[in-house]
Amino acid sequence: MAGLSYEAEFYYQAGRIAPSTATRVSIAALLAGLRLNYTFGALPGKPQLGGFFDYLSGDHDPASGTLRCFDTLFATNHKFYGFADFFLNIPADTQGRGLIDVGGRLTLRPLPALHLLLDVHDFQLAAPIAVDGRRWRHVGQEVDLVVTYEPALAHHLSVQAGLSGVFPQQAGGCVARGGPDCRTRASGGPALDPEWFAYTMINLAFN
Repeated sequence: MAGLSYEAEFYYQAGRIAPSTATRVSIAALLAGLRLNYTFGALPGKPQLGGFFDYLSGDHDPASGTLRCFDTLFATNHKFYGFADFFLNIPADTQGRGLIDVGGRLTLRPLPALHLLLDVHDFQLAAPIAVDGRRWRHVGQEVDLVVTYEPALAHHLSVQAGLSGVFPQQAGGCVARGGPDCRTRASGGPALDPEWFAYTMINLAFN
């Protein structure tokens, strides 16, 4: 179909490792991802609407003797799991519970020199955390807006500004880096406050 593009990926990690003791444990972890994009070429600005799904397996029972949390190693996680960088280090940033990221992207060029990007993420743990007999999986949502301006008279120059909002849910308090006590938040304690990230930068590129 004209205007439609897609990308799929799958990785599996296997082997044996001794993380912190002399006892070796098995590794059995996987990552699967799918991206679909459709470009409306007949519309002004050629808007592109896309959807994505990423699954990184996690450990339901970290003491089982088998590591099931996918390790992204030296990945560019900023590019995939939200620009606010809550998931730069997986498995550490999800406490070994993996990650499910479902969302969508809209890109638009309303003017030749202006480019807009909007991402919406919904994050869940692949392996939920059990607290007080209940299982908590929903980490929260993130919304990213990026505006890029490329002046027509300065081909090597661009100015970019971004704003990200993170809206934690129950399990967000369980995995937040330096965050609050998991039991308090997951058991009906005070709601977690949204977190905000903003930046501006000037890019110079010489071809």
